[in-house]
Amino acid sequence: MRSKATVILALLVLVILGGWIGFGRMARAQLESADLRSGTLPSYGPAIDNFMDLLSKGKIDDALATIDFYKDQPDAKQIMRDRLIHLSTEQHRYFGYDVVSAQRFSPRLQSVSIIACYDVQPIVFHFDFYHPEAGGNQPWLIPGFSMSENVVEELKDVPVDYHPAAK
Repeated sequence: MRSKATVILALLVLVILGGWIGFGRMARAQLESADLRSGTLPSYGPAIDNFMDLLSKGKIDDALATIDFYKDQPDAKQIMRDRLIHLSTEQHRYFGYDVVSAQRFSPRLQSVSIIACYDVQPIVFHFDFYHPEAGGNQPWLIPGFSMSENVVEELKDVPVDYHPAAK
């Protein structure tokens, strides 16, 4: 009889502990998504702001210099440079950007997609952010960057708010 009570107590502790851990994760995710909805970006926000500001001013080389991946990849940098030059001539005016998804894999690795709004169409920019040292105050490294004009395809797996059309 005593072992049955011990098993029940152990199960109860596991259920409570599991709920507590799950609640903590859910609360953290809600805080992060609330930051995104409010327009407040986590600590990598200034890196995106800087890149987009440089790009909007036509300073493509300066913008690409902020992407760590391109420092050792001159061929890839030239390809992206050509794409960004083409973008600036084809899209005309830039109206700002919206964060559309942020994935937090760990405190050291996060992935963010934004929509840059232009006259002709929106463009998706995807940034990977990395901190080599946990808890450090160093700036985020950007080891990955890409862009796509195929917005719907790029964002098809991002959760969206659904609002049926008003009648």
